[in-house]
Amino acid sequence: MKEAVRIALRFESSVYDAIYLAFAEKNRSLFITTDDKFYQKVKNRPHVIFIDDYRE
Repeated sequence: MKEAVRIALRFESSVYDAIYLAFAEKNRSLFITTDDKFYQKVKNRPHVIFIDDYRE
């Protein structure tokens, strides 16, 4: 939760959005999103992918 709040504050987003990114980062997983607005804010973080760019 603490990391989600840090991400939300840093990227001026909701904790609701940030919690999924924090979870993915903690578990070293991909973070795939359909939220273009949030994606534009966090796209430079490792393993962040917009759904249209995802390839298995």
